[in-house]
Amino acid sequence: MNAEMLSFYMDRMGRAYEEQVWAVALVGSAAGFLIAKADRIVPLLRRPPLLAFGVWVTGVLALLFIWSRHFIFLHYDALSRALLALGADGVPPAARQLAAWSGITLYTLLVLGMTVMASRTFRSAR
Repeated sequence: MNAEMLSFYMDRMGRAYEEQVWAVALVGSAAGFLIAKADRIVPLLRRPPLLAFGVWVTGVLALLFIWSRHFIFLHYDALSRALLALGADGVPPAARQLAAWSGITLYTLLVLGMTVMASRTFRSAR
């Protein structure tokens, strides 16, 4: 029973991580496309700043999704550690915290940066 539960928890952790990566990749590719093709897109729009608003909405929703996946990952990590009764495993608490939060910090900065760059492209367009 414990082996099956541990396998389930590990699968859920892997899935949460993969969903985070895909969300960052999708936002990045959409922002990159909008920035690269801005000279063709702007003439087709009546209100380019409205697209900038849409970029921000997409970025915020992506961040909410990425953070939700992070908390799901932490939840299943805690369950698997409790199942294995892992207490002190030799890793300092500061290092464990750094490992747990470094990825989500990077993903947040990447999504925010891409959102800012794409929205500025259309916010200033007339």
